[in-house]
Amino acid sequence: MKVAHFVESFSPLSETFVYDYIQGLEKEGVDNYVVTLVRHHEIERPFAKVKTLTLQKKYHPKRWLRKFKVLSGLLAEEEIYHDWYRDQLYAHLQAIQPDVLHAQFGPSGVLLAPVAKQLNIPLVVTFHGYDFSVLMKEPYWYQQYQSLFAQVALLIGVSNYVCHKLTEAGASKKKLIKIYNAIDTKKFSVLCDGEKKDKHHIVCVHVGRLVEKKDPITLLKAFSLCLREIDDTYQLSLVIVGDGPLLSEVKSLISSLHMEKSVELILGLAHDDIPQLLQKADIYTQHSVTASNGDEEGMGISFAEASMMGLPVVATLHNGIPEVILDGETGLLVAEKDTRAMADSMLKLCYDETLRNSLGQAGIKHITQHFSQAEYIKKHMIAFENILVQGGR
Repeated sequence: MKVAHFVESFSPLSETFVYDYIQGLEKEGVDNYVVTLVRHHEIERPFAKVKTLTLQKKYHPKRWLRKFKVLSGLLAEEEIYHDWYRDQLYAHLQAIQPDVLHAQFGPSGVLLAPVAKQLNIPLVVTFHGYDFSVLMKEPYWYQQYQSLFAQVALLIGVSNYVCHKLTEAGASKKKLIKIYNAIDTKKFSVLCDGEKKDKHHIVCVHVGRLVEKKDPITLLKAFSLCLREIDDTYQLSLVIVGDGPLLSEVKSLISSLHMEKSVELILGLAHDDIPQLLQKADIYTQHSVTASNGDEEGMGISFAEASMMGLPVVATLHNGIPEVILDGETGLLVAEKDTRAMADSMLKLCYDETLRNSLGQAGIKHITQHFSQAEYIKKHMIAFENILVQGGR
């Protein structure tokens, strides 16, 4: 089986799962090709069969013509480069003749759909988070998605929540399945030779971009409450790994709340180094919320990674998070923007080592059963094979 994958940005740090997924398919004998607009980390994440599309030169006549059409209202701004990219996609895909096309994220599916139709290749589109929570509210994307829903051979949602939102928007349940994003459970597992932790020094950790939907501000406010209220026999610290538009606000808040000695801010960390960081922690914390523009988390890969490392998780009742972190079983979930409840949950875990351990062990079992790379690859291969059988290819 030959599968061509299209993703606008191939293998940035925040989307390791796409690279791991393609490598996993390769190991199972699937012949994979990647088409992208931008390639990241080529040396760290090698893959030979990648085609990066090019943009027309700045002063190309067709580029100016498209800009004129946009300014005149004859062309949607989102479509300004679609025809140029589609010409390249058509030529490249015609040359490799894949059995299935798989687009990651809704806009990639919209860009790819006319080409898939021209070449008569079944199209699969996976929806994650921003592509439905924000874009579905915009008239242009809503209309484009309706056409996409009608054409696709299969839609994949990364959580029950995403699937529900897609059906609400008009997607057919017959064309829709849920496949959770996966993690490398071998990579994210408790290290046998991990150092014995000081039972009275509790380390909380957060890994994620400093953006509104991950709400590091509420996390810091909750942590500040914990610092003020925790018993004097305990030492509490928070490690935040990430960078982003809220960096200045995060730094200012840490300073204004006098938490410089208790909060460590790491702006960048290689994904391969995350397991070692989590190994030294006691609690994973993240206060995900719906952003002001409607942006929401997808499934939440970082939660699965932390849980697989045996960490109890304190997070929010948001999007697909309750499917990754089972409230009261593998972690504690609170309402969005509830600073008090967030602090109380963190304090509860600080004081109760037995609870931390039991939630952590249950988390390992849950992630192993439902979010392993092997299960993820297996479900995709079955889905692709079913498409080919139904389509007679």
